[in-house]
Amino acid sequence: MLAIRWVSELAKASLGLTVGFGVILLVLPLAVQDRLIYFPSNTVPRPADVGLPGAETLTVTTADGLRLATWYVPAAGEAVGAVLVLHGNGGDRAD
Repeated sequence: MLAIRWVSELAKASLGLTVGFGVILLVLPLAVQDRLIYFPSNTVPRPADVGLPGAETLTVTTADGLRLATWYVPAAGEAVGAVLVLHGNGGDRAD
């Protein structure tokens, strides 16, 4: 009888630990999600500082009013196309 009670208590404790650990795994990401968001830096080096001496700094305004800061690098010879580089989240145009 004592062995059955001991096994029952052990099973309850194991279940409690498993549920508790599961709750922590679900709640922890919610608690720290703000730290996982990228906050851009307000300091971007000049194009010449990153090896683009002929680049121009431009601001493009989209149709919905969003202002995008850009660098324009003209082609060295005859231009046959254009390259648009989108750095994505977690960087800036100097990367």
